[in-house]
Amino acid sequence: NTVAFINESTQEFSVFYKGTVKVLEQQPPTSFSVADDMVAYVDNNQNFKVFYNGETSDLASFAPESYTTEDNLIAYSDNVNFNVFYKGKTYPLGRNIPKEYKIDQSTLVYKDTQGLLNVFFEGRTDRVGNEKTDNYQLSGNTLKFTNSLNETHFFVNGKFY
Repeated sequence: NTVAFINESTQEFSVFYKGTVKVLEQQPPTSFSVADDMVAYVDNNQNFKVFYNGETSDLASFAPESYTTEDNLIAYSDNVNFNVFYKGKTYPLGRNIPKEYKIDQSTLVYKDTQGLLNVFFEGRTDRVGNEKTDNYQLSGNTLKFTNSLNETHFFVNGKFY
C-alpha cells in the first residue's frame, strides 16, 4: 500500500499511499526505508522521521545510529538507546543496543544485557525464560526457543507454551 520515492525531475521525496501521492520533503532524504504502511527516513537536516497513517512525525532530532523497518515495526538506536516504533507510538526497549535482533510481523526478539531473550509484541515487552539461549527462531509472531535442558518452548500472542 505504500511506496516511497524521489521524483527524478523535482528531487522531491514523496510517498504513494492509499492511491494518492504526497510530498514528504522538498529535498531527498539521506536515507529511507519502507515497511507495511509506513516509511522511516532521515531528512537532509539529519532529523529522523516516520510517515505513518497518512501523517509525518519526528522520531528524533538527529539521525539514528541504525534503523530497520520490517513488517509493522521500526527498530532504531542512537548511541545510547534501543527503541521500537509500533502503531504510531515509540517504545523504549532499554539502554542495551543489541548486536542482532529479529523482526517478523508485529514481533521483535532481542537479547538484553544479561544475554536473555526478550520479546516485544504489540506494545508489550516480556523476558523469555531465565537462562541464555542462542537456539531460537522467529516465524511470524511465533517465537520458538530451546532451553539448556533441550526443551522446546513457544511464545505466541503474548503467551508462553
